[in-house]
Amino acid sequence: MHCVRARRGYREMFENANDLIYTADLKGQFTSLNRAGELITKYSREEIIGCNVDTLIAPEDLEKANEMSRRKLATHQPTTYEIHIIAKGGARVPVEVGSRLVYEKGEPVRSMAWFAISPNENERKSSCSLRKRQLIRLKMKPTRRAEPRASLSPT
Repeated sequence: MHCVRARRGYREMFENANDLIYTADLKGQFTSLNRAGELITKYSREEIIGCNVDTLIAPEDLEKANEMSRRKLATHQPTTYEIHIIAKGGARVPVEVGSRLVYEKGEPVRSMAWFAISPNENERKSSCSLRKRQLIRLKMKPTRRAEPRASLSPT
């Protein structure tokens, strides 16, 4: 019963996040996309699932994104970087990408990533200060950690 509620909770978080969140197989094919992803890219899930993630990346940022994917697979460490994606209709969207591998039985099986729309430089500076204050507050609150169902690290 608890597992069912936890899965519903994670699904709801995935669907209602403000950032674009997706999963892709190790070949780079989309396997899931949240609602924010549909709104930001202007593509429906039906249009995007099965397509390669590279189709959204601006041509000038493709090598950077591919290098980060290679690095992630070689080091098994999360990557964070900034690129532009091209939404349906041609609009360029600056994003900060956070990506990590998802493991099953100790082996990487897919990649999970989120694209946060990059604010302009002034917004970014105040946003970073806000994030630091939020993290400090979070560290002060005691939290109970639940056991994860899927592992996001090789150990």
